[in-house]
Amino acid sequence: ARHEVMIDEVRATGTYTAATASVADAEPYFPLIDTFGQYHHKDWPGKVHSLAELQERRAHEARELAAQPGPAEWCDYGGWAAGPKLPATGFFRTEKHQGKWWLVDPHGHLFWSHGIDCVRMLDTTPVEEREHWFEAFPGNDPELKEFLSKGYVLKGHYAGRQPQCFAFAGANMKRKYGADWKTAYAELAHRRLRSWGLNTIANWSDSGVYRLRRTPYTDTLGLRGARMIEGSEGYWGKFPDVFDPSFAKSCQRGMTGKPGGSANDPWCLGYFSDNEMAWGDETSLAIAALKSPPDQAAKQEFVADLKAKSA
Repeated sequence: ARHEVMIDEVRATGTYTAATASVADAEPYFPLIDTFGQYHHKDWPGKVHSLAELQERRAHEARELAAQPGPAEWCDYGGWAAGPKLPATGFFRTEKHQGKWWLVDPHGHLFWSHGIDCVRMLDTTPVEEREHWFEAFPGNDPELKEFLSKGYVLKGHYAGRQPQCFAFAGANMKRKYGADWKTAYAELAHRRLRSWGLNTIANWSDSGVYRLRRTPYTDTLGLRGARMIEGSEGYWGKFPDVFDPSFAKSCQRGMTGKPGGSANDPWCLGYFSDNEMAWGDETSLAIAALKSPPDQAAKQEFVADLKAKSA
């Protein structure tokens, strides 16, 4: 049965705190980012207040990871070691077990993938034309200039440009772990994930982390050269026509650089195709196919399927 809900007399309660600065008077607002890349005008649990405090957290982190190493019932791949045991193939696969589809790890353990993407060492914060935003900007420190770079921006204020950027995460890690920060961070990333109950490093992550092969990971497969569904739309671009012969060929081309890397690697869970392709709603791709030219393979396949169903 349908229900109608009416919300009436919504009120804001509590104590009002005025904004740090108004649009008409923004000067008190600057600088708004501190030397660690944090918002300057507020405090919160976990905020770093000094270099000494940042470095002291190494010991705290070590104690925390030692006390909470991760789920005891997991195998080294993060599979359910205490659960049902299926045949071991040495690689990840899918298999139906007791009527339900599962991922199965190389040991043959049932595997529930629980992970995050963008497990990376660095970030890119545009700083060009924003010099007055930053307090004690670390990019001026000769020891931290390595974290300056040029970044490409697709949308927004810097669209189509390559503004000067700074990697606050990298600067913080070097200040926290020292000159060998890349090695220290990569190893700690795996320990943190395990401690937090995560067993998958997903897309857009740093190869310097996942190639340590301590946490299962996914790789990316680009589809350059595949024909798109011409009637489709998307934030980043059109949707590939999987029925066109060029799709299979583009997949093959995308795999040419994988041998010696993720291909045949037991730790590789699988591949993401491109990035954030716009499926739309339930009918978007069907309508897009119908809007495409007569020689569009997806359109031909869809029309043939409709005719078969109506016969």
